[in-house]
Amino acid sequence: MNLSTVFEAFDMESIYRIIGALLFLFSLMALMDNGNPKRWGNVLFTGLLGGTFAFGTVLPAAVTGGCVVLMVFLVVVIGIKPGRHELPSDERQKAVADRFGRWLFSPFLLLFASTLTLHWVWNVEILFAFGISNIVILIGLMLFFRETPVALVHDGHRMFDIMGWAALLPQLLAAFGVVFETVGMGGVILEMAESFVVIDSKLMAAAVYCVVTAFFSMMMGNAFPAFLVVSSGIGIPLVVRRLGADPAVAGIIAMLSGYCGTLMTPMGLNFNVLPAERLGIRNLNEVLRVQRGTALLLLLINIALMYLLAF
Repeated sequence: MNLSTVFEAFDMESIYRIIGALLFLFSLMALMDNGNPKRWGNVLFTGLLGGTFAFGTVLPAAVTGGCVVLMVFLVVVIGIKPGRHELPSDERQKAVADRFGRWLFSPFLLLFASTLTLHWVWNVEILFAFGISNIVILIGLMLFFRETPVALVHDGHRMFDIMGWAALLPQLLAAFGVVFETVGMGGVILEMAESFVVIDSKLMAAAVYCVVTAFFSMMMGNAFPAFLVVSSGIGIPLVVRRLGADPAVAGIIAMLSGYCGTLMTPMGLNFNVLPAERLGIRNLNEVLRVQRGTALLLLLINIALMYLLAF
């Protein structure tokens, strides 16, 4: 049996079910945390989120939507709070860092290389390739660091606890984008853009696509819904169909432009507010000020790349 046959036996839903199973385990672990006053909020929130991953294609859409509404209710009314987690001592962490040095960054490079290899060599769908690569690398890291699956689950639970309610944001914002696209917001965006500038060249079209995507990412706090809405109004009808841009190249660069906007907005809770809070940085404006220069420079580079590569 070759690898292609193995990949054909699974699909992206298999990855979602694995994620759901892990979330169910996290929910059980939260149930055993008797010292957490928000224990039941954690249990229900994590269990419902796991259910949407594990049974998303089986449950009726109304049931899945009800689960999301209930999760929001749990966060607002009951509340969720990270439990107590035992961390390795500073001495152990330093010893591990000294032992492995820069090899600690190797998983990120391996994940990138593995995903592209699966996609290009075995023609595995890119998102599924990314999921498979994560699983394989996690198993490899357990062997490399001589850890057990129990340690993996415990540390995964700790990281999920730190994220808390923000773990729901990507799905909520993506759904938000779908709603905007369904009601025809994309066409409104195109009319608004053309009322400010005359889009009569490929360079202007590239600039408008990138800048508007970044702007809507700043308003929505996430690039996913902004990319979906702006692409439906500007990317597909104007940049791709009217001016003949390569949709793959233009879409990738526009998505990256959306993240430029995310770096400059306090609305980016899971990208800006949550990391700043966990790192003890109380002045969010300082975080955004530091990121703004990089974001604006990258946005200009994206406009140039789209003009040179997409057309």
